[in-house]
Amino acid sequence: DYVSVFSMPFALRDWLAEQYPLQTVPVRHQTSALIEAAATFGRASALTLYFEGEFVTFVWLNNGQLQYCNRFGYKSA
Repeated sequence: DYVSVFSMPFALRDWLAEQYPLQTVPVRHQTSALIEAAATFGRASALTLYFEGEFVTFVWLNNGQLQYCNRFGYKSA
């Protein structure tokens, strides 16, 4: 198991609550989906890199356990 900790603007949280007043809207960070996807590979060890714009997200699982996850910015290859 893991816990993903991230922040989101209060204005976005309030907007979601206003749009769906009778529901609890689950909010997940994209890294949660990346971790779950990496876990489905079924390998003893997996390093997943997700590139987007000027960022790369590293997800490393070892024996099915999350070892490391972080997002880094970059300006050039």
